[in-house]
Amino acid sequence: MFVPKYILTFSPQSLYPFSFFKEWLSVLLSRFSARTYRKIAHTLPAVELDTTLRELYSLDNPHGQNIIQVYAIPSATTQMTSSIPLSTRFAYQSPRALKMDSNVLARTNLQAGPQSYGFVSGNMPLVLFDVDAAGDEAAQVEHMLSPIKTHQADALKVFDQLAPAQRPELRFVSSPTEITTSPDDKIAIWNPMDCLIHLPHLFDPEKHYGLLSKRGLAVSGIPTPKSDVIDCNLQPDQVNDESLLKDEVERMMKPIIERPIPFVIKLPQSLGSQGVFVVQTDAEKQEAIGLLTVEVKRMIKQINESNKHMRPASLVLQETIPGTAVALSLFVTKKGRSVFTGCTEQIFDNHGHWDGGCIDYKQQDNLRKQYADIAQEMATYMHRKGYYGPLGADVMTDLKGKQLVIDLNVRVPTSYPLGFLKKHFSIQRGFHDAALLYPLALKGTRDDFQRRFEKEIQEGQIVICGWCNGSGGPGGRYKYSISSVAVGGETPAHLRQMIERINVDRVHKLRKDRHPSAHPLRDFRDKIIAYVSARAFSKAHGCEPVHRIPQSERIIGYGYFKERMEAARNKTLLETTLKRYEEHGMTWSSTAMGRVFVNTIDPENIKAVLATNFNDFGLGHRLHTFGPLLGKGIFTTDGAHWEHSRALVRPNFSKAQIQDLNTFEVHIKELISLIPRDGSTVDLQPLFFRLTLDSATEFLFGESVNSMLAPQGSEQQIFASAFDYAQGQILYRRSPLRFLAFTANRKFDKACKTVHDFADKFVYNALAHRESEDAQEKPPGRYVFLNELAKVTNDPRQLRDELLNILLAGRDTTASLLSNTFHVLARRPDIWSKLKAEVDELKGEKPDYETLRNMKYVKNLLNECNVTYSVHAMHRLSPAYGPTAHLFRPDRWDTLRVGWNYLPFNGGPRICVGQQFALTEAAYAVVRLCQEFGAVEDRDGGAWREQFGLTTASLEGVRVGLVGRWMDG
Repeated sequence: MFVPKYILTFSPQSLYPFSFFKEWLSVLLSRFSARTYRKIAHTLPAVELDTTLRELYSLDNPHGQNIIQVYAIPSATTQMTSSIPLSTRFAYQSPRALKMDSNVLARTNLQAGPQSYGFVSGNMPLVLFDVDAAGDEAAQVEHMLSPIKTHQADALKVFDQLAPAQRPELRFVSSPTEITTSPDDKIAIWNPMDCLIHLPHLFDPEKHYGLLSKRGLAVSGIPTPKSDVIDCNLQPDQVNDESLLKDEVERMMKPIIERPIPFVIKLPQSLGSQGVFVVQTDAEKQEAIGLLTVEVKRMIKQINESNKHMRPASLVLQETIPGTAVALSLFVTKKGRSVFTGCTEQIFDNHGHWDGGCIDYKQQDNLRKQYADIAQEMATYMHRKGYYGPLGADVMTDLKGKQLVIDLNVRVPTSYPLGFLKKHFSIQRGFHDAALLYPLALKGTRDDFQRRFEKEIQEGQIVICGWCNGSGGPGGRYKYSISSVAVGGETPAHLRQMIERINVDRVHKLRKDRHPSAHPLRDFRDKIIAYVSARAFSKAHGCEPVHRIPQSERIIGYGYFKERMEAARNKTLLETTLKRYEEHGMTWSSTAMGRVFVNTIDPENIKAVLATNFNDFGLGHRLHTFGPLLGKGIFTTDGAHWEHSRALVRPNFSKAQIQDLNTFEVHIKELISLIPRDGSTVDLQPLFFRLTLDSATEFLFGESVNSMLAPQGSEQQIFASAFDYAQGQILYRRSPLRFLAFTANRKFDKACKTVHDFADKFVYNALAHRESEDAQEKPPGRYVFLNELAKVTNDPRQLRDELLNILLAGRDTTASLLSNTFHVLARRPDIWSKLKAEVDELKGEKPDYETLRNMKYVKNLLNECNVTYSVHAMHRLSPAYGPTAHLFRPDRWDTLRVGWNYLPFNGGPRICVGQQFALTEAAYAVVRLCQEFGAVEDRDGGAWREQFGLTTASLEGVRVGLVGRWMDG
């Protein structure tokens, strides 16, 4: 019997190259080591498996205990670590796989996945590969601060849940050459890999490779849908001849091009579903042809002398079978007996992503009997080939009732652990339905996950079957996790609710440099790692040290903070900041209330943050600050969630939507009706904010709140007031002294609830409208943002969050631009005259979209307002604007080309999706007011002073007198 043991060695001197840090870090080592061990020792509810692989291997086989499991998932195109090269003998394909960097891929394929597959191993050795990249200084420092590597600690936590008698003996190795075996040992693998070929295998790896092949299933004689096999005819010495290669690709692709839909295309050694194409439409066929034309060429080039006899380059064309597949989990004993371990179904989330497999424990006995014959037929075939061990098969039943195998996994299948958790979930806890979610990429760390689901984990409703924490970005600031999670539910509906809760933080894309979540540096340990990593990064890239402004006390920076608070109170913060840049240059750092800030207006730096190195920077605390009001939407999220939000929102700001100005004209008329025509004083600023709120809600909800006309106490007016209040409180939530604002919390929460309830009413109406029979009967030309969004998602929370995100931006930015524009016009009669001259060319006709685009002076006027009142210091100090940058000169835009020196709408991937919408709305308002009023006079007399909100407006408002055209002339 194997006794579980963890043999871990630690040598700081061998891990860390920076000698000047060694003494300092060694002092800290004992403190962090103790804390790390306490984390590892954190006990979770014990998990008792129904059986284990070790016990199954012992069936009909007295030597089952001499098996060592070496689990690693091969990669088709990306080398995961320096010690695990890509396989050339055992070639794989994955044309539809997400593009991940090697670090993310290693954590998926060498840790989280193998942990999940090995979760039911039982008391026998399980070899897992280390994932750290060579030369990763941050990882080296982190290892110095812990007695074991982070991914090793992750694995230990996973298997510590199991009873000692069912717990595998974990062996961590950094290279296949470190795997040792005794004369009687055999290794069991997940998939054959070149780097393991020197080890004694339980089953011949070349035969294993053949059994795993989709081609192998097609010619096996096992009942399967009718299939045509297209083999490559080239020899290894011909695959690099471009002429022959081109002809062979065309020959292999021709049956696909000519075949009528529907059908299925399979690559021989695709991992998961990455090389399977279900073609049901012409669009899917064209997509498959496009991908396969490239992949088939690559696949043919994988043929070499070592693998040509295994036929690594083939295509399988298979007929489609209507219905849903079930996934059988079996074990084939050494004598060829089939042991049923479970039958699961596939589950998908609302975005069409595969969530994993689910199981109904009450139905397992019936399913075992239903599929007994096909299971034994597969086991008999495997026995004839000499294989024994775990087996997975996807099975469908055709219209005649015949069971057909559509995929065969001669290894541990993904959902395998579910069949072993019946006792834990169903018998002991009454969770008769369960699911295994893998691969499950999550924002944050395992600690974050455990805090969120502490109750469910302690009650055994959630079992973590695999976990590997990861980080990326500067200083490892971006935290993500690759995991495998089993979750139970009393009913299918209860299970689905749990899955949806978990999926809130799920990341569907982990691509190179795309890190899903930015976390603050949590403790001193994180800051040490970040500091060393930043130093190494700076040295490697030749970064210059940032200039520090003089501060008498740099640690806290209270003096600097007090200075800024006083400037804000005196409404001179913009000018104070401008002077800082004039004194210290375009990039400098400061300390305020214990936090270090880097300030820059250098266009090249801004370009790097917003575009060139976009994926290295996140939004920081914005979700925490704005989240209670706006939720998770396009302006509050990072990573995959942001990508999904932008993909939803962006199509709704096309030219067709922007150029329809009829609805906006209704609100302009209401605005005009509230402005005295006899020159009496009026404050335009609050009217502009009501105008843009009314037009934005009309566009977004399909119904305006009519804040300009709504009576006091109406639902619309209550919503508008609540929205205003909640917005104002967001500023306090950003302040370093926000913890002092206790009294505001309850009113803020109430305001957020009022806003949410109001928006929810429209969301549920839109969802009902989508489902109603008369959904197509809306009047022609009537565009509603919410209805269009509801066509692509039925998640009410997501719909509300996106609505409120767009409402915030669409209301404040345009209102501030209009306010600042008329603040200038009232003080500059020369500019008003030029504007009036251009507007008069319309001869009283209301402008349409194309007319506005061609009104040169109106565009110049708005551009100049954006320069003057937004991105204050950058626009004033940029060389692009010359020595007159501080002067208001719309004519400069006749020849000005500014690039990254002009940023009122941001830039790069996060450039404002509603930029043209906002400019069109502002231009239309300016033109229409100029058509209605012949003169505008300043009734304030003072200079413009800043009022900070989510945008910058005039502190005293825009107090003017406007004279109607009929009185003017």
